Amino acid sequence: MSLWTCLMTLIAGMMFLTCACTADLYVGIQTNEDPALPSASDYTSTFSGRVQEAVGETVNTMVLNDVDLFAGVANASLDFVLVGATSHSCLAYSHGISPLVSVVRLVSGQATPAVAGAIVTESSRTDLVAIKDLTNKRIGCSGLDQLTGCQSQWAEMVDAGLGLFEASSQVLFANDSLTLLHALKSGTMDVAFVQAGQLEGLATDGVLELGDYKLIATRNFADFPYPTSTRLYPAPVVSAIGRVSPQLRSRVARALLEITSTDKAAMDGIYSRFTAPYDYTQIQTLQKEIGFLYTNNTCHTVKSVNDFVSCPQGFSRTANDSCASRGLTCPEPFTCVCNPCVEDAPVTHDTVSPAVYLSAVMAGLLIACVAVFVSCKLVNPSRVTLIAFDDLCIDAENPMFIGRSGLGHVVRAKYQGLQVVVKRAFPKMGRKPSIFDMHREVSGASGLCSMMALACDSVRRILSTKSIQRRVDGVWEASRMRHSNLVESIGVCLGAHGDEILIVNRYMEKGTLNDLVHNTTVDMDQDLVLSILRDVACGLLFLHSKGIVGKNLRLHHLLLDSNYRCRIGTSLHPMDRNSRAAVWLAPEVLHGGPRTCASDVYAFGFFMYEVLYRAEPFEGESTSVVIDEIMDTNADLPKRPFLGTKRRSLLVSTPESPIQALMISCWATHPADRPDMETMYSLIQQTTPDDSSSLAERLMREQALNKDLIDRLFPPFSEVREALSSKNSRSAPIREHAAVTVYYSDIVGFTELSSTMDARKVADMLHALYRGLDDLIGSHGLFKVETVGDAFFCCGNLLGDTPDHVQRVAEYAIAAVKHAKTCRIDGRANREILLRIGIHTGPVVSSIMGSMMANPRYTLLGEAVTVAMRMENTAEPGRIQCSEEVASILQKSHLSNRVKRRPGRVHVSGQTSLRTYWIATDDDAIIERQQQKLTTIMTSPNVEDLQSSLK
Repeated sequence: MSLWTCLMTLIAGMMFLTCACTADLYVGIQTNEDPALPSASDYTSTFSGRVQEAVGETVNTMVLNDVDLFAGVANASLDFVLVGATSHSCLAYSHGISPLVSVVRLVSGQATPAVAGAIVTESSRTDLVAIKDLTNKRIGCSGLDQLTGCQSQWAEMVDAGLGLFEASSQVLFANDSLTLLHALKSGTMDVAFVQAGQLEGLATDGVLELGDYKLIATRNFADFPYPTSTRLYPAPVVSAIGRVSPQLRSRVARALLEITSTDKAAMDGIYSRFTAPYDYTQIQTLQKEIGFLYTNNTCHTVKSVNDFVSCPQGFSRTANDSCASRGLTCPEPFTCVCNPCVEDAPVTHDTVSPAVYLSAVMAGLLIACVAVFVSCKLVNPSRVTLIAFDDLCIDAENPMFIGRSGLGHVVRAKYQGLQVVVKRAFPKMGRKPSIFDMHREVSGASGLCSMMALACDSVRRILSTKSIQRRVDGVWEASRMRHSNLVESIGVCLGAHGDEILIVNRYMEKGTLNDLVHNTTVDMDQDLVLSILRDVACGLLFLHSKGIVGKNLRLHHLLLDSNYRCRIGTSLHPMDRNSRAAVWLAPEVLHGGPRTCASDVYAFGFFMYEVLYRAEPFEGESTSVVIDEIMDTNADLPKRPFLGTKRRSLLVSTPESPIQALMISCWATHPADRPDMETMYSLIQQTTPDDSSSLAERLMREQALNKDLIDRLFPPFSEVREALSSKNSRSAPIREHAAVTVYYSDIVGFTELSSTMDARKVADMLHALYRGLDDLIGSHGLFKVETVGDAFFCCGNLLGDTPDHVQRVAEYAIAAVKHAKTCRIDGRANREILLRIGIHTGPVVSSIMGSMMANPRYTLLGEAVTVAMRMENTAEPGRIQCSEEVASILQKSHLSNRVKRRPGRVHVSGQTSLRTYWIATDDDAIIERQQQKLTTIMTSPNVEDLQSSLK
């Protein structure tokens, strides 16, 4: 090699090392094209200044539109992003980004970490008051992908049982809110969706008159400066891309959290400061509810709003979605969508003779009677708990929808004081509208069409009698079975019109397992994963012992109670061979064989995969191709899910993982080669031999321990418990106490002791002292406030009415001095602990000091505390000093002989000098008796008495 070549190679290597050592950071900031809001470029001073200073690397900020921003995250060309809540939800769902800090914005001069949506109409409209009034109205939105410009209002409609596209007569889209509000004033539309506060902001700028508009379904929140029509949602967030190291994330987060409202970086931008990240899973839940998120971990790419619309069950897309075909115009500059879904109409005939008409009516009535008779026989009250629909507390006008099943809405209700959920067991027989319908405006046919529709429904019911019987048998079985890993079925209910069979289950507080597993912002540790696997295995083992097979184990049918115990749902529908769920079916079932315990084990393996890898099996692959490959049992390598590394659990982090081997064994091609459920449950249990209890049991123990600690550290005042339990509470109310006796003590010479003794020995000494003092607290009925170093602070009469609280504290002080003398300094028998103690009684105030979420402390403030501390500070070693108020009370009690006035007066800071008293300890009493004895001896008149006394 020539010298020139060597030189060039060396220079290239140095350049490479230089580049590698000075890698830049790239931050993408989501642009905001709405003129009613400040520009997102105002954020750039923060990242180019404070963050760059903190991380020591060049920070490049780029203001990007949504397309470029999402592309930058997908191809990993960005390190951090600052995005709105909806974009964060999509990026977290699709690419696993993690929130670092939330933005606290300045809204009308008030710092708030929240945003909300407003549903606005013209002030003169008296027909628009509630969400339900939006039916058949023209609605204006600023974009399907905007949280407060469409999605939050859309979610409110869904909660009220309405669909945005199904309920409205026309949806108009514009680029900004100002255009919508002007169109609202001109009568182009009936309702506009805008961000809460934009109306007031534009009015302040003189762009419009606030009195010309009003909000529909107004809500008022104490922590938000404007009235809203929706719930509050978290504001924009700074998030890190998956490849960013934890160390770098921590440094960036710390730098942003240090920014205060007076910082120049905050003054230059539209934010006040940054705070710890809020819960953005509620945005993801909202987007799933309205259908903005696909189930394959991607967001909708809204190229055309027409392509976005999906019709509910019983409705079909029209051939032409244009508004012109419906006689409606779309004014400039809007993009419009008119109701693109039409109800599936029953078959009609052009002409019918009276004889045929009468025959059809009679036949329809006869078949309907038979159907009703069959239905009554199927739902036999003697075999199942039959609940009257009127006994279910459901608000028919505004039912609480908590999800959807394949047969309609799932509704939350109350039954005999229990929180329950109600859903259809299978499709209803009649045509009358029901709150469980996806679309509640069901058009009723009349005449021959009505009779024919009823006849068709009845015939379908009768022809499927065996299917219905099997399903209702399942309801009976579910009603009788009770197991900690099965959702408890309360009973069965005939609908309001008697034409649908509903199943009533106990409400599961933590929702479906699918919501937890696919929520990328939640860290599922090994204990949680193992607990879920054990719970489902235990429940499935119980079902097999009862001869029940073919249970649907997809995550939507598995629910979590308040203690995160996983329970198998009471779904009566096995996995469909014609849907995406068919990839969970065992090869023998796909070939037409029956479902067995072995096929359930095969499905259990897919359940394990989704929980362990937090991804759907065969994600992104064609369902038909996958099923064909699974059915090819002669293939050298059977088709099975890819064991990737995306968000997988540490339980399957190595190929030698026993849990992974167990999962793979479930997928054996031949049923005989698969383990049974008893073996599966036993092997899962063996993965945690030191602690085989379920997560739910551990959570219950931890909750009991936490409650016990709270009971010890904080008084049982209602306002204190509410402040501690509320995540949004910033402080607890201050409580006043008219008379509290305060005890304060410290160790004589502690400063010198701690400087000369080993720290471990000092800790041992304090532990021995405080353990005894704590025991005395309980026996005397006092409340321990705190210990700081060698200072011990407690009081009496704080928790309730204790008339003798002064005597109790005095007795406690005497016992404390006695206990301290039993504690040795540095283990030496001749070195005992001496306390200085002060006591005073009087009014105080109490409250929690410090952050509720960080390190709250309960303490007392007031003159009584100050005087007690001064009494302690001026007391002599080993003695108890009290104020005159305390002494006057003790002199009227059984402790009167122990109260002695101290000569002179004691100066208390901020006051004049006070007269104080000693409370004699047991040692003081002994010394006093010896002094009296000595006095007697010295004054004796004869030698005989002196000798007798000396003896």
